Amino acid sequence: ESNIETYQGVPIASLDSLKKLKSLLLMDRNKIRDLYDVVYMMKNNILISKEFIDTIKKYRLTYDENYILNTLKNKKLSSNDEGLESLVDNPPSFEELKDYLLDKIEKEMLKRLGLETKSIDEIEIVDDSEEIENSYNNRRKR
Repeated sequence: ESNIETYQGVPIASLDSLKKLKSLLLMDRNKIRDLYDVVYMMKNNILISKEFIDTIKKYRLTYDENYILNTLKNKKLSSNDEGLESLVDNPPSFEELKDYLLDKIEKEMLKRLGLETKSIDEIEIVDDSEEIENSYNNRRKR
């Protein structure tokens, strides 16, 4: 598929290119329009969370799922952001959009871990390092 299409003779990016571009832009800057575009595409089944994560991991080689999730969680609206008011009637807030996206990304991450029936908060992180160290020391004494 070509990355360039035309509309009434004017070259435009393909939908595939647009999805990749918006996914990457969202990671690189704090513009509500990037967040809005990604959420809009997800709500309309144009972009799925798996594709979003995979695109970022493919083009940002050092980014893993945890880095992606933490980056999104820590996003704050830039003070000089133009907003959506001139583009959309009754636009959602930055936080509403961010919450929607985080929910989708967290569900995809749980699915990848085989834990899709649990929420992130329900997963118990077990610190058994002391038990492992004791077991190791006991074996060394033998």
